[in-house]
Formats: sequence, structure tokens, C-alpha cells
Amino acid sequence: MKLWRDGMILIRSLLLILITSCSIGESMDINNEKNYIFSRFIDDVSFKVEKIDLKKEKWSNYQEFIFYINNGKVYKTYGLKNNIEIIGINNFEIQSLKKDEVFKSVSQIKFTNPEANYLEIFYEYKIVNSSDPKFQDEDSYIVEEKYNIPLIRWSGKNYFLIDKKTKAIKKSEQKLSPFSQKIYIVHKKIAA
Repeated sequence: MKLWRDGMILIRSLLLILITSCSIGESMDINNEKNYIFSRFIDDVSFKVEKIDLKKEKWSNYQEFIFYINNGKVYKTYGLKNNIEIIGINNFEIQSLKKDEVFKSVSQIKFTNPEANYLEIFYEYKIVNSSDPKFQDEDSYIVEEKYNIPLIRWSGKNYFLIDKKTKAIKKSEQKLSPFSQKIYIVHKKIAA
């Protein structure tokens, strides 16, 4: 049983590496009718997307993982080992950043494992260059989101690939909690 599970993890990892090493452009969109979230813990990568309002979406799959996304950023989850909820997200659109500009904001985040009260999380956004092949796309630019929760000494970076022409978020790489795996989201489109 353990050997089979390890084999499946290896196959999923290799598939993820193969898919993310491709160009992020149209070839990355496996099926233009679906949105995808990849990670080591997700078996069913195809997600159904429901619009909540102009910018917010609810993504769910058959494994009963639910991701609430606001303008490309995951702000609430269900079904994970450690769910999160972020409140007070500034309605700032990362697509409106200009080169050499930095935007800072503060929100509050809550984790379920271990159960915690809301903690302050500090964000800083800027446009960056990347030599990472999965972010190579001449028609797009990358916004880096630095985050920091001083109280638990957790910080890191998330990335959003944005189409230069349409300003749509094409792909993102996000770490949701201190001990979780990164997730890779392929957006067919965002709630504009």
C-alpha cells in the first residue's frame, strides 16, 4: 500500500514538473474549458469554478477541496489539513502595478491547524523578472507577493503571471500555510 502511494506521488510529481516546465502560454492550458490547481496533495487537479461576485470565485473538485479566490489570490480554503481564512484583503488589483512601484498592505490570516486567532499578515507587491522557465512568457509579466507574519516568524513569496494585454492572471504559485506544499493555479480566466 505504501509503495503504491509513493509511486502515485512520484507520478504526480513528475507530471507536475512536466506541465509546469512547459511554457505558461496557451500550451499550459491543458483544456481551455477547465481551471487547474496542482500540488502533491491534490489528486483531482480539475476544478469547477463558480463566480461569487465581480472578482471572487469558488473553486471546488471531487476531493472536496474548496479554494476561494479573490483576483487570483486564495483567501479561504476548506478540506485541507490546515485551512486558512484571510480577511481585510485590500481591493488593490495587482494588475495595475507599474514597473519599479511597490504596493504594501496588511490583512489578517487565521489557520485551523493548529487553531489560531487572526494574525496580522503584511504584504508587499512588485513586478519582477524571473529566470524560472515556468514563468517565461513574452506576453506576460510577473508580480511577486512577499508576505510576512512576524508573530509566528513565517515569511515567503508568491508569484502571479499576468497577461500584458488583457491583465488577466494566467497562472499563480502560492504557499498557503507554513507547513503546506505550494499550489500552482492555472486560470482559464479571472473574474474581471
